[in-house]
Amino acid sequence: MVLTNPKTAAVRGERGAVLILSVLLMTSLLGVTAFVVDLGNARQTARNVQGAADAAALAGSQDLPLAALDPAMALTARNTARTYAASSLDDNAVGPACASQGDTCTFTVGAATVTATTPYALNDSTVPSYNLVRVEICEANPALFSKVWSADPITVCRESVARRIQAAPGTEIGMMAMNPTTCTVQFNGNTEVVIQGGALLSNSTSNPAICMAGGGCANFTLTAELVAAGGTITDCVDAQNVGSVVEGADSFPDPFAALPDTVCDPLAATACNGATPSVPTAVGVCGLAMSPGYFGSGCSSPNGNNTVNMAPGVYWFNGSFNPRNNNVRCPTCSAAAGGVLMYFYNGSLSHTGNGTVQLLPYQAGQTAGSTYAGLSIYQRRSNGTVMSLGGTAGSGMGSIYALGARITMTGTSDRVIDGIVVAGSYEFQGNSTTTVNTSPTGPTTEPELDIGLEL
Repeated sequence: MVLTNPKTAAVRGERGAVLILSVLLMTSLLGVTAFVVDLGNARQTARNVQGAADAAALAGSQDLPLAALDPAMALTARNTARTYAASSLDDNAVGPACASQGDTCTFTVGAATVTATTPYALNDSTVPSYNLVRVEICEANPALFSKVWSADPITVCRESVARRIQAAPGTEIGMMAMNPTTCTVQFNGNTEVVIQGGALLSNSTSNPAICMAGGGCANFTLTAELVAAGGTITDCVDAQNVGSVVEGADSFPDPFAALPDTVCDPLAATACNGATPSVPTAVGVCGLAMSPGYFGSGCSSPNGNNTVNMAPGVYWFNGSFNPRNNNVRCPTCSAAAGGVLMYFYNGSLSHTGNGTVQLLPYQAGQTAGSTYAGLSIYQRRSNGTVMSLGGTAGSGMGSIYALGARITMTGTSDRVIDGIVVAGSYEFQGNSTTTVNTSPTGPTTEPELDIGLEL
């Protein structure tokens, strides 16, 4: 007869129960772990999807119209959002182009579905629908471990809405300095510069880009709505009557970039071939009574305190024009009869005497058409001859263009320019006052934009 210890039998029975409980507990722990891992993957997917939606919406917003609904710009915005969303989700993805019909573009990138919509009306937002673009991305996050328990994939959806609105209008341009590598605006002496309701702009990235002669603050006066440069601006400007001073600005485009570099006017030239024009055959008269035409070696007026009377038309100079001490007028100029355009293929205006210049600028109805309307002086872009604007008082002209040259403002004159001045650089000297009356219909700086996430 074999005797069994009751305590030993109980322990053996408990060992079996513990094993079963351990298996059940491990199974449960593995299940919970699987769900936690998959939930973590879903959260990471959500972060990635949100980042892609934000990037796509912000990119698309930069192509949105500002003032009114523009279907073409809206389509461009949807396509830009599509491109950014696709590349954010998959480096090699492009995504199909959005159709021109409708306000919504939907496509797939792998397991993600992307929807770009503009115009888009956002509840509780005061931003117009055409200033908003919405991007929604939904991506199915597969059940990697929890699928053992037949769990369904977790679909993650995220949306982003971006805006593009005009925070402030552009500023009317008064004077632009286009040389990118030097101090382009230099003040010297008791000069005064007044840009009525407009901007003084410099494309120079030099430090400084707008400076004082000799490095010190002179007794100058500057009035402008905006002074901006790619480089730094002398501290003297901060104490002036200036609305805003901006350093490190982006470059400003040439407002006259579309103009042909050679003026073709039958009164001055019978043929023009771009940069190498044929020599004009209409020869102008140089003296106290001047007629339009070609001045092969420039023109110097006789000495004396007289008046040079110019007839309306184009004066095509292959050398400098020096009025000396004479006043320069156009007594027959009018809106109907036209104004005067001085075109300098070579040379420039050298007005350093005691006279004044009062000329109506070129008009839209003249033979060169409206292309050069509003201009008084056009200097060929590669012509670097220094332009001198002197005189004593009361001078007035239209817009002046000398892209590759320096313009010096000298003397004791109170000169007035009705339009815009574009030059490589400027130097203001003496006791002169230069007033630029900007035009409400003239070129402006880019408007100040507000681009950001609305949702």
